[in-house]
Amino acid sequence: MMKLSSLLLLALSLLYSACGGSAANASASANTNGDTSTSGGENPDGGGSGLITNDESGAPWRSGTVDGTESVSEMGEALPERKAMNSGAASAFTRGLGEMQNGNDSAAAASFSSALEKDSGAYQAAYLLGVRSDRNGDSNRAMSYYMQALRIQPDYELAAQGVMAIYLRRGDNSAAIAFAQPLATKYKRNLRLQAVYGNGLVYANRLDEAEVVAREALRKDERYVPAMLVLVRSSINRGRTELAESILDQALSIAPNNAEALF
Repeated sequence: MMKLSSLLLLALSLLYSACGGSAANASASANTNGDTSTSGGENPDGGGSGLITNDESGAPWRSGTVDGTESVSEMGEALPERKAMNSGAASAFTRGLGEMQNGNDSAAAASFSSALEKDSGAYQAAYLLGVRSDRNGDSNRAMSYYMQALRIQPDYELAAQGVMAIYLRRGDNSAAIAFAQPLATKYKRNLRLQAVYGNGLVYANRLDEAEVVAREALRKDERYVPAMLVLVRSSINRGRTELAESILDQALSIAPNNAEALF
């Protein structure tokens, strides 16, 4: 009987063949999860925190390992503060999440818009308005909302992922990388952002660069599963299935319920 990792690797290979190396299935608009691919240090199952919350100020994937001796070139700049929404915006935002989960699209959009009106710093609301637009086929409007979220929260990895995915779906790999590379370089301590950038490089078939980004993230947190999965995808593209399976085994041993590793 094939091992679980072998079956997952086969599914992943078929997915890449179907996508033709594009970001057609890159998830700019797949879900409302704050993170489904965390390190073992954040959650023993690597399952993330569920729905996007209005306070991510203490998230461990936004620190890396810092002992005071690293240079800016090694660790990037200090990450911008993530502020929780005010109470009125948080209430509207939470209502929008429920409406989104229940399929009430227009009502969800109204609630997210209300959250932004009540608190102009509600970057998660701007992001989810982008998700809604992306799902409805309006990539230009989605891009506008994602960029709004990034203006509010400059290292917001989900919004960066959304922008990259749109560029990659359009076949504009150069624009995708030109957008993401400065963010990833500036905010190296945001490991989620490094994984987003690494995955974009894989989709653009810039495998050497993707592997460098992933390995740098793993030097900051050797158990960071999303960076491992960048290496899995790169290895698949290179035809190195045994190496990909080995890395996937490691990822699953750290986070057996990780949604990204199990897709």
